[in-house]
Amino acid sequence: MLSRGWRLCAVLLVMSLPSVSFAANVPVPPCPGLTAAPAFPGLGAPPTIAVWHGNTLDRSAPAQACLGWPNFDFSTMLAIAGRFRHPGGVEAMLADFGRVSSMTGLKYWSISDERWQVLVERSQAITDLETRQLRADFSPDELRPGRDLYFQQRENRGSNEIVYRLRMLSVGPDGFSVDLTNANDIDFMFFRLFAPGDLRSVYFFQRLAGDEWGYWALGGTHLGMTGVFGAHIGSFANRAMALYRHFAAIPADQEPPAAKEE
Repeated sequence: MLSRGWRLCAVLLVMSLPSVSFAANVPVPPCPGLTAAPAFPGLGAPPTIAVWHGNTLDRSAPAQACLGWPNFDFSTMLAIAGRFRHPGGVEAMLADFGRVSSMTGLKYWSISDERWQVLVERSQAITDLETRQLRADFSPDELRPGRDLYFQQRENRGSNEIVYRLRMLSVGPDGFSVDLTNANDIDFMFFRLFAPGDLRSVYFFQRLAGDEWGYWALGGTHLGMTGVFGAHIGSFANRAMALYRHFAAIPADQEPPAAKEE
């Protein structure tokens, strides 16, 4: 998740740009009893993206318990909400989520290069942070609360493999939620761009009706060294869109991208 920002079975044809807005205060996740903000769009509509940056974000506000965070203490936050069809129940959705190797070759729109680029060059499950031995993708039985799992990715701009810690927050008959954070330093050339924990995200997968699923993801970042180049909201949005399309089984390089400028 480097380079100008930070960057997730019916075919949905997204023919227009997603709605992108600068929201007030803090995001609201789709926890029980809460109305998500941004809200899930209608089936077939493009996902909605909301951004909190600088003075638009109340960084001291307490976060909802279902997020697993104490507050919103990040430099920049971006949320994306979408809706798609997926056959099977929660076990099938969990299996897709746990297949981290399938993210290899994931593309996104590079604003700096003005073309579609491979974002994730390699994605592999590993046994732990210390030995980093390769292992098979995660099975649904492993994706249960109370256990930390790890995978590593090589991204297109990075100087090192990024190790992510995956922690299930909840799993139920109609969905699940996951907390994800970088577990090691993220470097570029000879500089440390992000320290462990500087990139954090939470993903909610909720079965809304039949085979319709709601996808709601929130990413927060401490800009670190990248802050000297600006927040690069457009790049954040394009990476978030790439992940959404991956889980929604939409071609990642389908026009249009979320943003073509910062």
